[in-house]
Amino acid sequence: MATERPLVDALARQHAVDPSRHIVLEASAGTGKTRVLVDRYVNLLAAGIDPRHILAITFTRKAAAEMRARIVARLEERVRLQTFDAGRWRALRARIADVNISTIDAFCLALLREFPLEADIDPSFDLADDTELPRVTEAALDHALRTCRERARHDQDIALAFAQLGERRLRAGLATLLERRSVARAALRRCVRVAPASLTAAAACARAAHEMRGAFHRVRGGLEPWLRNGPAQRAEFLLLAEDIRSLCATAAVDTEYASAEAQARFRVLVDGLRGYFLTTAGTPRDRSFRGTGYREADAVSPAAWRRHRDAAAEVAGEVARALHHFRADLNAIVGRGVLRMFGQTLETYEAHLRGASRLDFTGVLERAVALLAGMEEFAHSRFRLESRFTHVLVDEFQDTSRQQWALIRQLVAQWGAGSGVATDALAPSMFIVGDRKQSIYGFRDADVSLLGEAAAFIQSLGGGESPTRAIRVSFRSAPDILRFVNAVGRDMARQALVAPGGGPRRDAFRYDPSVDHFPVDRRPDEEAARGRGVDERRRSALGIIAGDRLAVTADRVAAEIARLLGDPEAVVHDRGTGLSRRPTPADVAILFRSRDTHREFERALSAVGVPSFVYKGRGFFDAAEVQDVVALIRYLADPQSPLRAAAFCRSRIVHLSDRALYVCGERLVEVLQARHPVEDDPRLPTEDARVLDQVRHGIRRWRALADRVPPAALLDLVLAETAYAWELGGTGAQQAHENVKKLRAMVRRFQNRGYATLERLADHLALRAEQDESSAPVEAVQAVSLMTVHASKGLEFPVVFVVDLARGAVSGGDVIRLARDDEEPDASDEVDEDEESAAHERRVRPPVTVADFQSASDVDAPARDREETKRLLYVALTRARDQLWLSAVVPPPGMPFRPGRGSLAEVLPASLLPLLVQAAVTPEGPPLEWVPEPGDRHELARSGR
Repeated sequence: MATERPLVDALARQHAVDPSRHIVLEASAGTGKTRVLVDRYVNLLAAGIDPRHILAITFTRKAAAEMRARIVARLEERVRLQTFDAGRWRALRARIADVNISTIDAFCLALLREFPLEADIDPSFDLADDTELPRVTEAALDHALRTCRERARHDQDIALAFAQLGERRLRAGLATLLERRSVARAALRRCVRVAPASLTAAAACARAAHEMRGAFHRVRGGLEPWLRNGPAQRAEFLLLAEDIRSLCATAAVDTEYASAEAQARFRVLVDGLRGYFLTTAGTPRDRSFRGTGYREADAVSPAAWRRHRDAAAEVAGEVARALHHFRADLNAIVGRGVLRMFGQTLETYEAHLRGASRLDFTGVLERAVALLAGMEEFAHSRFRLESRFTHVLVDEFQDTSRQQWALIRQLVAQWGAGSGVATDALAPSMFIVGDRKQSIYGFRDADVSLLGEAAAFIQSLGGGESPTRAIRVSFRSAPDILRFVNAVGRDMARQALVAPGGGPRRDAFRYDPSVDHFPVDRRPDEEAARGRGVDERRRSALGIIAGDRLAVTADRVAAEIARLLGDPEAVVHDRGTGLSRRPTPADVAILFRSRDTHREFERALSAVGVPSFVYKGRGFFDAAEVQDVVALIRYLADPQSPLRAAAFCRSRIVHLSDRALYVCGERLVEVLQARHPVEDDPRLPTEDARVLDQVRHGIRRWRALADRVPPAALLDLVLAETAYAWELGGTGAQQAHENVKKLRAMVRRFQNRGYATLERLADHLALRAEQDESSAPVEAVQAVSLMTVHASKGLEFPVVFVVDLARGAVSGGDVIRLARDDEEPDASDEVDEDEESAAHERRVRPPVTVADFQSASDVDAPARDREETKRLLYVALTRARDQLWLSAVVPPPGMPFRPGRGSLAEVLPASLLPLLVQAAVTPEGPPLEWVPEPGDRHELARSGR
């Protein structure tokens, strides 16, 4: 939108669209970064750059298609305005297909298809689809675990991994590693330096025994008097005391713990010492020695108990260190065993794919990175690449993983030596745009610190000038919303935590005044509207809704949405024109931290007659319509199963009542097959008798066709004969129909892979159900959008409700966890066995953490999650254009309000939380006032104002 005054970041915008400059652009939310990227692309074309020499990368197919359309539209606009050479446009128009905006996956795929021999892959390879990968994964895990069970007989590391984790947890952990193998492979290999071959379970026991013995020999007053002063009246302490005496009697050597039995006895002692000397939090006990379960009455005298406690507290720290070192050693050994098991799993998995000439997306990226790294061996191929891509533009860089950045870096690495083989009018250029405040995909290995690393690398390509620029004028949100985001951002930045080793965190949420603060003035589209004489009556842009229960809160949110849509004076700004207009349901979005409660908001909206749909909602296999169809498939696959028969009858395909199911009881299978009719039973309702009669006729036909016609054809027949489409009415009809279509597509893809019986299909769907499948996408046609904050990224809405602010969302919990590269201590590849402290330090900060061992990375995980939660809240707040509502479930009056761990409210300014409580108690009334600091005042309307 044009404005009457120059923008405060105008110079940064000019530099960003200058194709002769390397640029790393930090673009805050709503500042028009896509417009900047499009203008830079068009300026490259205007400078005579062939579109084939421009590589533009974004991270979703939808964003790529939108960007390509905007580039074409911008070219046409500039031709109309006579700011683009008409002759050049005529030449480009015939080659418009060369304007290629690609996702990073599509680029890697194209690269491998062009250079398959250099990448050492079958030229006829194809991508594995979603019907193959679950089956291949399960087969690889089955084979690996079967093989490793045999290896465990002579491999102590693998045996210890089985003993520590169990097969079920091992399977889950290996499956996670397989999904993240791009980072898992390197992390597990680094286990070798942490756990050299000399570190065995016997050596770990002996080393820990030596450290513990040293601690006990330093007990004040001597070991024996200390033990006699303890709670000797209790048998469990006497057993522990005897174990301590045995430990201290002789010097431990590896051979003492060579047997599995000796190691098991030592671990029992370790568990006893941990319970006695450490709190449940793992910290050494103080002189009070509370929490052990022992009292002074258990000792010979109160004075003896005090002497025992005082002496024990003095050595508790040493014992704690010895115990932690022992657990770190065991973790390293188990990690080494996991490395071998993962190697077996990965080898089997890749062999399956290789045998079918398939790659998955992770394999495509890995192969592409390896291809570029090895291109020096293929001079002609390198020449072809260098002469092709001379200008690289990367969108949404904050979502980039280290491996994706390695790919881009390899592509432009030769630019530092000069322009290379480029013959274009301009020297090669690099343009990266992103916003570290919107980096919210850490669970996908996105690394927020890469933006700074990329800036340093790009500066090294030449020019000397810093390439970093920032744009911060928002074209999206109302001024009151921008002022509110600034206040919240400042507060979150003040909550900064330090890195584990001290100093600032690389992943810290920063909100610098000169880079991140939104300049707050009348919004550009408001100025344009004011110039057209549009009525801009003052309306509150901020609101707050709360309740003491989820259902109450959801009802209040739904009522406010209904009130907004029914208010004849309510207006929103049209994104395209900036003009005011009446709001529609499609203008409203409800955002939540996690997908746990969206069904409650769907219910509340439905109750007030407002249509809604869940955008990119998870829980596809939890949807009622999907469960109905899956129940049908499972029943036809095995009609003799009582459980499958009951699930089928309870589905909406049959709709048998609970009373009818009770009447049929254990004879349900025979009833459905007409071997035991129950129509004469007076307890059976008439409607159910009619339903049973009809379904029997259908079942006879359907069973006769089972495994004789393709499953998709049988499915279509049953759904048509039962008029199932009639069941999919109501406000969620569109989503339900799309989900059924998606399931039918799954069935067709599965049967097209080969011989597909109904039982195999049922097993395949059960496997897919474990993958947390997304619901089918639908377009928001006059419906309120319900979505997670993650799904909302890149979108904007006139009215946004950020709900469930206080609901926790604790991440982690994986049985096998990986540390980032920057979390590990510097260490050489070889461990000096004489440097025990250095070796221990490497083991307490390992690249891989198994089970309940708490490494430094695990200890730091809450801090990492908190910084990402701050960025998540920033994304949520900046989706709104005209109105932003905050909502939470708060405790009843008189109870303390403590937001759940990982919740968005946990990082909100503390001074905002009492307003949520007040809004729950008095949901209607004048606006509530928030003053985060003197001179900064915000009004938040209450529901029903």
